Amino acid sequence: MSAGRHGTRKLSEHAFGNALDIASFTLSDGKKIEISPSPPEKDAKFLNAVRKAACGPFKTVLGPASDADHSLHFHLDLEPRRHGGTFCQ
Repeated sequence: MSAGRHGTRKLSEHAFGNALDIASFTLSDGKKIEISPSPPEKDAKFLNAVRKAACGPFKTVLGPASDADHSLHFHLDLEPRRHGGTFCQ
């Protein structure tokens, strides 16, 4: 992973230890749910709930619906956004 944000020279929040990427979840029953552009419907509902819950505590939440760079993982970061809002896709 490069330190620069896609299409810019600005450093990614990863460079500051202020972001994380999640590619899958392993549930308590051992089931693994991988993040992908077209997960099975039941997994998609779970992933959508996770994405919605992350939006707020994290200021930026990117996933498969945002762009090709995030098609296989969630990117979560804490960088303050303009006007104190959030950016979640």
